[in-house]
Amino acid sequence: MTPPLLHVGKDALRAALSSSSGPSLATSYDNILLVVSRSVPPAHSSRATSPSLAPRQFTSKQLQSVSDAVGSAEHLVRLHCPRARIVTATIASQFPTAADVSSAVRLARRSFGATNLRVVGAGAGAAVDLAAASARGLGCGATLVPATAGGAPGGAP
Repeated sequence: MTPPLLHVGKDALRAALSSSSGPSLATSYDNILLVVSRSVPPAHSSRATSPSLAPRQFTSKQLQSVSDAVGSAEHLVRLHCPRARIVTATIASQFPTAADVSSAVRLARRSFGATNLRVVGAGAGAAVDLAAASARGLGCGATLVPATAGGAPGGAP
């Protein structure tokens, strides 16, 4: 059976970390691979392309909102999981490549082995996609916290 992927909004992450109705992320996992996006690059600078997606330019307000959401998610994970070992993988392109997934999986295996691991992906769609693919590669569950420009205050252009 494939471990579950838990999708939570950026405002629901705190509840997922400190759930009182069952096991929480903070108390259930010793090791966390935190996958975050550091920026949302312009459409023309992505390493991979998707012909089905039209290029979009984001406003500086939208980019700042994504950056703030990523910083908040990182802070919450570190605050609520003080005993967990956390290693961070970052992505700066619009689409994760097979090499990105392989790199994140190797990082987690090198850092933790395969014991009691959870992947948390926060930020733009690429970080969430990379987290989900990494979790599948590691055979563990993931908590996905999308903070895309389309979902950011101000909406998509």
